[in-house]
Formats: sequence, C-alpha cells, structure tokens
Amino acid sequence: MNLEHIDLDGALCYRWTCTAVPVQAEGTLAGFPFYFRARWDSWRFAVTTDGTSDPVQVAMDDLPPFTAQTAAGFACGQPYGEPGGYAAGWMDLPEAAGFLRAAAHTALQAIGPVPIARR
Repeated sequence: MNLEHIDLDGALCYRWTCTAVPVQAEGTLAGFPFYFRARWDSWRFAVTTDGTSDPVQVAMDDLPPFTAQTAAGFACGQPYGEPGGYAAGWMDLPEAAGFLRAAAHTALQAIGPVPIARR
C-alpha cells in the first residue's frame, strides 16, 4: 500500500502515519507542516506557518466544529458520526483523504498565496 501522496497541484504532500484508531496523516502544505487526525467523533486539521508551532498541538486546541486562522497558521475540524462515538477513528482512507484535501484547500485560501518552496 502506497502511503505517500501529492495533491492540490503539488501543494499538499503527505503520508498516512496511522490508518485506523486514529486515522492520521502528516506532511506539508505549501511547504508548511500540517497534521490531520480523525478519532472518536471528529476530525481535525492544522497547518502552522509561523515556523515554531507544532501543528499537532494547534489541531488539538479546539473542539470541532471550528475553522480558525491563528497566529500559528490555520486549523479546522468537524464532528463525524454520532456524538461520543468512535466512527471517525474507523473512517476509510479515501473518505479521510477527501476531508484532508478539503481542509487543505480551505487553509490555502485562508493563509493566502505562499511560495511552494519549503519542501
């Protein structure tokens, strides 16, 4: 199974670091580090553009649903499945990739045009 992916015209490069409980991906968006995680009853995404913040920490700061441009970059998340359930941790990779691409696209719009040179 190939876990390396490039998407959004090369702006999104990632690999799945875990494929179930949680479903998790790490990589870069326009050269900036990002983190995607789906577990329990929600998924979260964060990209950091400040050069010092950890996208894992930024992703865990708020409870979904949220979309926020922060000093560190951009973060968003949405509920998934039944409240208090476990469905997000078992979502299939094509569905998770769809949420990841949508979040990355929204993040690119929020953080504005940036050079894809930090890869």
